[in-house]
Amino acid sequence: MKRIVQPELLDEMSSENPEAVEARRDLQWVNWWMGHAAIFRSALRGAFSSPPKSIVEIGAGDGSLLLRVAQMLRWDSRETTVWIVDREDTVSAATHMGFNQLGWRVNVVRSDVYEWWKSRGAEEVDLVVANLFLHHFEEPELQRLLRSIADHATAFVGCEPRRSALAHFFARQVWLIGANRVTRVDAVRSVEAGFNETELINLWPRRPHWKLTECRAGLFSHFFAALKCPDRAPVG
Repeated sequence: MKRIVQPELLDEMSSENPEAVEARRDLQWVNWWMGHAAIFRSALRGAFSSPPKSIVEIGAGDGSLLLRVAQMLRWDSRETTVWIVDREDTVSAATHMGFNQLGWRVNVVRSDVYEWWKSRGAEEVDLVVANLFLHHFEEPELQRLLRSIADHATAFVGCEPRRSALAHFFARQVWLIGANRVTRVDAVRSVEAGFNETELINLWPRRPHWKLTECRAGLFSHFFAALKCPDRAPVG
């Protein structure tokens, strides 16, 4: 399947639109069915021997997935700060409370990700997370985004739709979980804009000292991770 990027309906809607509210609720179910919280939990346990002190989720939406991952990891940390970066602030009071109960400090940033990076200058963060976000971008812009992540982070983990006939078929069945019109359209467009093989590795900047992993995850998902390793030989 050739990769096709189209605007998704949810991205064009006001956050207060009732259909948008329903679609964000649908996304929580979609993430559950795709098992993304468990995928992130496994990846982060393997990458970090102790909790990262600074975590940024880009294109974070309502922040509920990252909270679920944090709860599953059960990291005992009072030094972790989270930035939830998105163009809209849709983080609920319950999600704020959930992070607070873990002892994590949360900052919701309503901003374009590039503007936010620019405001931080050269300061690095321990971890950047992206869930169902990278597939929104055409290759030139996606390459720019990955370069900005490599400039500002020591680790990156992302979960995206896998572009496959199987995923495409099941994306057309999301009505079975009660998904609304917006989700039914966007699910198919997400798969068509998804990834397979080593497409993200090929777009990551060719720099030394990065360990890159890209693979299928579950039935419908595509996993990509980049971990900076000072003693590692150059990639490629």
